[in-house]
Amino acid sequence: MKYNPILAHPLCFLILILSIFVYSSQPCVSESIGVAEKIVGNVHTSKPSDKISAGDELFYNQYIKTKINSGATIKFGDGTFLNIGPDSELQLDDLVYNKKSKVLTGYLNLSGGIFQFSNDLKSQMYVTLKTPVATIGIRGTKFSAFAKRSYSELAVTEGNIDTFSKFGTFNIGKNQALQITPSTLRKSRSISEEMKFLFDKASALLNFDSELEMFEIAESLDAKNWQKNCEGKPSNWLYDQKLLGILKGKNIKNLLFVKTIYGIIVIRPNSGIQTGLVSNIRRYVKEGFFSKMPFFNVRLGVIAETGDYFGKNTNLEGGKIRKVTLRPVTFRRGSVASGYPNDKKLGGGRSFAIALRFMKLKKSDYRIWGKVIYGIQFADKLETGSPPDSPDFILDMKTGSQIQEKCL
Repeated sequence: MKYNPILAHPLCFLILILSIFVYSSQPCVSESIGVAEKIVGNVHTSKPSDKISAGDELFYNQYIKTKINSGATIKFGDGTFLNIGPDSELQLDDLVYNKKSKVLTGYLNLSGGIFQFSNDLKSQMYVTLKTPVATIGIRGTKFSAFAKRSYSELAVTEGNIDTFSKFGTFNIGKNQALQITPSTLRKSRSISEEMKFLFDKASALLNFDSELEMFEIAESLDAKNWQKNCEGKPSNWLYDQKLLGILKGKNIKNLLFVKTIYGIIVIRPNSGIQTGLVSNIRRYVKEGFFSKMPFFNVRLGVIAETGDYFGKNTNLEGGKIRKVTLRPVTFRRGSVASGYPNDKKLGGGRSFAIALRFMKLKKSDYRIWGKVIYGIQFADKLETGSPPDSPDFILDMKTGSQIQEKCL
């Protein structure tokens, strides 16, 4: 056997053995951990010229950057999906999927932007999310995350999140949200308007359900204070003390008020989603289009739909026929949506439906654009039928700006 000076020296031999052990313990950097299932717009690695395309494999320590109006859907080896929204920066830091043990481990480093992480719970997941202000340990769940330099926000739609930060350890369950700044941490059931707006944009780009309709939106206070402006003036709309309590300190300008014989239903349009449709509806409301409009499709505990079913406004033009994409739609109690996009009587915002329970439609032309924040119990009382023999009607409908400006 030929003499080897490295092996002959005990210290050199020990260093050689340790180096082999350390190297072998590291994941193979060339091993794929997932694939880019869908790419919209401009998505690249740490080098802007290195574009990521649909079908590309992703690897250990992969860096992903999305530009404005761009997004990516990543599928990992365990079936977990990661939807990355516009203007986001994310690194799959030490993220490894072990096919033998079916365990996903590692870090998601979100420097800024938004994403939705969805695990099907068939495999174990021990992943840590890093944001500029917090480190959050994840256990098999579905959640959405939003991060800026001085602010992070999480919204859990399935499972639980254990959070670890300088504020201590907290468990965030389903339908709960978490807001973190460098000096505060707060649990709530609401998310910021900014987070909702960005996720609606990502959802539209990548065609996934952000499932954030279940959360309240933290609205800013109205600087003009509509209650003081109309103080002492009797209102035909804002007479319910419970409703006044809900609206206190809120900007009612963008809300929609539906008056029925049972009470007033208040709808809040979702920020930044289906803006063209909402704009049409708001215009029809101001024109008085929905006044005396019937609830033509009411199924007990399922849905209450109103619109020009009987052709009251036959002089309306139907507009151009456009191709309609059928999509999966998830309704929750209080979700407000519109359908019939090419129907002359009901399309283009001339009708809307209020969901009375949770339901999932695999293929639908309905688009969710709002949520009932008060009065869903009145929708439960509407006369049933498709159409009902003696339907209930919208007595009147106003925008919040009409009520506020004229103290109606």
